[in-house]
Amino acid sequence: MAAGQWTTFNHALELIGAGTIKPKSDTFKMAFINSTLTLDATTAVPCWGAGGTTNLSTYECSPATGNYVAGGITLTSVTWVETTGVTAFDSDDVTVAQTALNPTDCRWGVVYSDTSATKDALGFIDLDGITDFAVGGFSFTVPVGGYFSIARA
Repeated sequence: MAAGQWTTFNHALELIGAGTIKPKSDTFKMAFINSTLTLDATTAVPCWGAGGTTNLSTYECSPATGNYVAGGITLTSVTWVETTGVTAFDSDDVTVAQTALNPTDCRWGVVYSDTSATKDALGFIDLDGITDFAVGGFSFTVPVGGYFSIARA
């Protein structure tokens, strides 16, 4: 998996279809977890808290008192828009300004719905190893076309 590559959790697609995760109206956050847990698309019922099988918040990077706060960064300009038969989930790029007080042990960036009752996780980015936000901060450029899309057949 390449650094910065987005992976959607299998369970999230079911929740979008059921209306539990609402890409058009929910508030989404990107939070960071350490390397204690290895993520993949099949991670069992991932949630940011105790609502599912995998409580991702248990593995959160130490937020300390820097520019990264516990629970993550609220995504801005989130869209769920259809264009010529393709519906895409997108947001502004995500950054954490550098400060010596930032976490030093981040491995995965997890996007979750802060609105859904169990804070269901949508997917994650691979940081391609332990990333120290205290040195250089963090920046994620959302891929052209968004995090993921669904195309009509």
